[in-house]
Amino acid sequence: MQNKVSKATSVSIAFIMIMVQLFTLCRFNDIKHVISWDGYGNYLYLPAVFIYHDLGLKDTTWQNKLHAEYLTDEPQYQFAPGINGKQVDVCTTGVALAYLPFFVAGHTYAKISSYKADGMSLPYQYAMMIAALFYALSGIFILRSVLLKFFSDKLTSILLLFIFLGTNFFIFSSAFAFGSPHALLLMLNCAILNYTIKWYDKEKIKYAIYIGLLVGLSAIIRPTTIVIALIPLLWGLYSRDSIKKRILFLKKNGKQVACLLGCLISVGLIQVLYWVYTTGALISNNHVEGFEFLRPFLLKVLFRYKKGWLLYTPLMALSMLGFYSLYKKNKPIFTSVLAYFIINSWIVSSWECWWYAASFGQRVMIDSYGILVLPLGYFYSSLLNKKAYRIMLGVGAFLVLLNLFQSYQYLFGIIDNERMTSTYYWSAFMDIKKDTLKNKYLEINHYTTKFSNVTASTYSEKEIYHDDFQNKANLLDGGILVDSIGEQRLLVTEHDEYTINFKKAFNQITDKDHLFIKLSFLLYPLDSTNTHSTIVFTMQNYYGRNYGYIKYELDKSQMHYRKWNRVECTFITPEILHRSDILNLYYWNVQHKNAFLRDIKIMAYEPKLTE
Repeated sequence: MQNKVSKATSVSIAFIMIMVQLFTLCRFNDIKHVISWDGYGNYLYLPAVFIYHDLGLKDTTWQNKLHAEYLTDEPQYQFAPGINGKQVDVCTTGVALAYLPFFVAGHTYAKISSYKADGMSLPYQYAMMIAALFYALSGIFILRSVLLKFFSDKLTSILLLFIFLGTNFFIFSSAFAFGSPHALLLMLNCAILNYTIKWYDKEKIKYAIYIGLLVGLSAIIRPTTIVIALIPLLWGLYSRDSIKKRILFLKKNGKQVACLLGCLISVGLIQVLYWVYTTGALISNNHVEGFEFLRPFLLKVLFRYKKGWLLYTPLMALSMLGFYSLYKKNKPIFTSVLAYFIINSWIVSSWECWWYAASFGQRVMIDSYGILVLPLGYFYSSLLNKKAYRIMLGVGAFLVLLNLFQSYQYLFGIIDNERMTSTYYWSAFMDIKKDTLKNKYLEINHYTTKFSNVTASTYSEKEIYHDDFQNKANLLDGGILVDSIGEQRLLVTEHDEYTINFKKAFNQITDKDHLFIKLSFLLYPLDSTNTHSTIVFTMQNYYGRNYGYIKYELDKSQMHYRKWNRVECTFITPEILHRSDILNLYYWNVQHKNAFLRDIKIMAYEPKLTE
């Protein structure tokens, strides 16, 4: 039997993947939450279309009902306002399209059984789990087929084990792949690579069609993954002669190229038409974050203790070393693989939320492992003697064990999914049980930490603004300065929607990683209905995009008409994206009523100890 070692390895990986999946479900009782968080946003299209016939998400009744029954502990952030009473799903359509056959099976079973056919009962949860597992397993078997075109059976087996057990693919394929698209994207990238090789070798139209469909599907799962198109575009290009041959190939197979592009565009139109239907725009980004292509967070993505790719997946450093060997031993594919790696890394590092929320390491890099395994394989195949080969196999095995141990730490909460620091990482490096006493070394939790946690021993207090309006030069934007029996105060009129308007760069206030901000002032309502004023805090990047938006609505029951009311509110800064970002704090006169303000004071509390 040919290539029996790699075949046995693939089957063994499949068995391990299924066993770990079952263990995770039993250990953490996660089956009721398979469809949740971003996974819910990816999945929502299916029940919306096939059960509730509400693609525009106009009817909030069924959405609220599902959320109340199945997602009670989670915020509803998966959709944003659209046009004509519609809502737009902030996640794209690709995952739902890929999972459609499994949804149909789950829905069919729910209808013939005693379960609710509501899109979220257990048959649907199991169907999505099986879908995610199916695509993860498919990725392994397709990757084996690709690797055998370049390497021996034994080295292929080693590479499969390295990618599965030695990277964060292990976590996202075996335990938390349910709502994540990354195992699916890994499989698609492997399939695109496989059909690219076959297309240039055999020049058959079916392979061109497959490439177009798969690149299109990848792009509507995560639009940034369109970068995988560099593989079929640049494959085999490395010299003038190869470029001339490619031009002849394209002329000869013009119909195939047209089919490829037609399939790609047709699949992409699914997403574009959805955006037009729900928002009226051809392209719609409904995320709070955006891209910083000119100032990517590349070093943080690679090395930061919070989520550094090469820190939590160090095996891939060997792949980086392998690019030299790839160039020496297989120049025809070097250009495409290197271009894909550089541009993909630049793009994923440009996303403002560079740590990509809760995950183990850099989850977005998983998509690229089917490509990056090639320089990893050439690194090992180019070792000059058996001794060096065995030493580096030992290094690889050690990094596999390290990944498995850290995966264990992640599963049991020892490695935090979002708040890691260097101090915490090394203090818990060999821990096998969670030590809550070490939590003080983690980054602050920006969602749950309250101002009541601020003490003189942990935070330093400093005044960053104070205005009693005795000096007109201190007057902030908005309002009219008036004098009443020698007392200066700020008159906010019905025409002044935004007042106070404090703005200051974060790095001009502190060099720490976060701040608590306390605003206090005296408010004198001149209208009995002037009780719906709001204090707004936000951070703003240099493009003018706001993040970390927080509102503090003044308590109506505590406001006294035509009397001075003491107002105090506190805010914690979000994860700061750029230290030059602007901290904004303003008074929002929501109902456009008249009032006096005076004695405005803004205090900053900066931590004494940070990473």
